[in-house]
Order: sequence, then structure tokens, then C-alpha cells
Amino acid sequence: MDWEESNHLIESREFTDNQLRSFLLMALDFYNTRITPMSIQATILDFPSLTLWLDTASMFALKSIIYRFNRNAFQYNDSGTSVSVEEKGPMYEATMQRIMQEVITACKSVKENINLENCYGGFSSEFLNMYVPGNLGSLS
Repeated sequence: MDWEESNHLIESREFTDNQLRSFLLMALDFYNTRITPMSIQATILDFPSLTLWLDTASMFALKSIIYRFNRNAFQYNDSGTSVSVEEKGPMYEATMQRIMQEVITACKSVKENINLENCYGGFSSEFLNMYVPGNLGSLS
């Protein structure tokens, strides 16, 4: 839950519970459909890293904020005096790009590790189990 007490400059909640749930589902979808290998899929119950899931969800939350800032951006000019309202969009976009690169790199790393642990796409030699104890009789 996003509480008012946590937002010193904002008078109300930033997101509803439904929006937060949507961001978590979008993060899951992003991991499953945008990061290769696609054969490695996760569910809510077996997502490989809670931190990575929350970082990806926060990326979508930040994206939502950027859309709102860009939509509500307002610049007023009168007699040489300029006033800008909600001009944080570009700063937030730069932050989101950094987070997105970190998330993509981390997701790829996690999927590569899972792939290696499961030996997907690998091959082995016919001599793999030749020297296993108890199997020495097959050498003759």
C-alpha cells in the first residue's frame, strides 16, 4: 500500500492497490515475454528473485508516473516570466531508462543462470559416465 505519510510532497496515495497489482503482473509478463530464453517462464509462486520482480514492477510504476507528468506538463509565459508545472518528466525518464537497463541485464543474467543449471540446449559426450565408480567394468 502506498500511504500518504510516506509521501512528503504528495497529499494522497500515488497508486491504488489495483494499480500496484497490475504493475506486478506487468513485471511478470515482461520477464516471461521480453527476456530470452522464452522457454524459461515464471509464475507468481516461483519467480526466481523477489527483488528483481519488485524492481521490474517499480519500473512500470515509474512509467505510469512519467505518462502522468508528461500529460500534466504545463508551461506559462507572461511578460518574460516563465512558470513550469510538473517538469519532472525528463528527469524521471532518465531514471526509468537506467532502471530498465538494470532490470533487463538482471533478468537476462537470472535466465542464463537458470538455463545453465538446467543444462538446456547443452550436449554431452558419450564418455560422460565412463569413470563413475561401479561402472569400471564397461571399460573392457
